[in-house]
Amino acid sequence: MSDPVADLISPRRRRGANVSAVEAEIDQLVYSFDGLTREEIAIIEESLQERTVAREVADDSAVEE
Repeated sequence: MSDPVADLISPRRRRGANVSAVEAEIDQLVYSFDGLTREEIAIIEESLQERTVAREVADDSAVEE
């Protein structure tokens, strides 16, 4: 069975396109389906940013070793 989100993003990645706009659109759709408030969305977005920064720091540390 095919994953519609992966089907949407994968061809763009193969072509080297920036998929962040598509990912943001998907995020907004999910938030609306779940009926999240602006405050709840802000909490989620902040958490995702923190995880991204932590992952980048960890990746940079691994490269330096």
